[in-house]
Amino acid sequence: MASLSVNSIISLSTSLSLHSKNPLIHSVFSFTPSTTRHSAICCSNIRRRPEYKHGKFSDPDYVGIFDTSLRDGEQAAGATMTSKEKLDIARQLAKLGVDVIEAGFPFASEAEFELVKLIAQEIGNNVDKEGYVPMICALARSSKKDIERAWDALKYAKKPMLHSKKIFQDRIRSKIVMALKYRGEQVLGGIYTGINTKHIFMTSKMVEEYSGLKLQPHKAIVGANAFSHESGIHQDGVLKNRDTYEFVSLEDVGYRRANENGISLGKLSGRHALKAKMAELGYDFDGKELDDLFRRFKSLAERKKVITLLIFHSATVKFVIAPFRS
Repeated sequence: MASLSVNSIISLSTSLSLHSKNPLIHSVFSFTPSTTRHSAICCSNIRRRPEYKHGKFSDPDYVGIFDTSLRDGEQAAGATMTSKEKLDIARQLAKLGVDVIEAGFPFASEAEFELVKLIAQEIGNNVDKEGYVPMICALARSSKKDIERAWDALKYAKKPMLHSKKIFQDRIRSKIVMALKYRGEQVLGGIYTGINTKHIFMTSKMVEEYSGLKLQPHKAIVGANAFSHESGIHQDGVLKNRDTYEFVSLEDVGYRRANENGISLGKLSGRHALKAKMAELGYDFDGKELDDLFRRFKSLAERKKVITLLIFHSATVKFVIAPFRS
């Protein structure tokens, strides 16, 4: 869970706050696939992270990331995490490159106080070779006791931050960060983040595992099916050129999949995908052999199952099916 804010960090709770003078900000989703391979696109954190001072960044085009996973994120029903799990996530958030980690609410309990203190001491003092160290933030209500308790936990960090107010904002997804990575320069007048996007997928999976809250398989960027293709038209396009349907590169978000092209065989799959799947397993079918095999495959696929495995015995092909995964 994270927040975005341009030239200030005041946001909270899985939200989007783009306080930019840039009139193009509303075009953030109106981008088209690049004609070049994604590996050639510069990372969003290629620029040096600007200094944060007196409540704002020195570069007005910089988009600060405020992550609330450890405090606000834990408030969802069933999402309670142990102190060790929260410390692991804090370390991962530092790898991701968020500007602010909201570590918790120190006044809530002794355990919460000790966790915030530990994060401030360890993550809040771990400066990388480029000088980056995340700001460590704690929530405090507007009372003297709350503020003093929060400060006692935060004071060990190089960049402590006290958070004592909530602001209404729109919800965001990781796709916002990727939109800025790919089109921040061309569409949004140069705004950028300090996020190392190659850690997005791993961070998402860690939070999912520790919180026990499962992501929707079709969730953009980080869902289990985000880079999987079953439709014949999509499969054919991806096999010819990945950019056709994967305008976000899986390498750029640290996504790993079981096979090279993300092909999942099912009812809507085409001949090209079947041939490619066979080739992955070391078999070359063409012409009449491929036509016969494809007819058998389509007949089986009509049972509304996903075909997940092919077993070969000499020249004989046996299709094995598994129940559809929603």
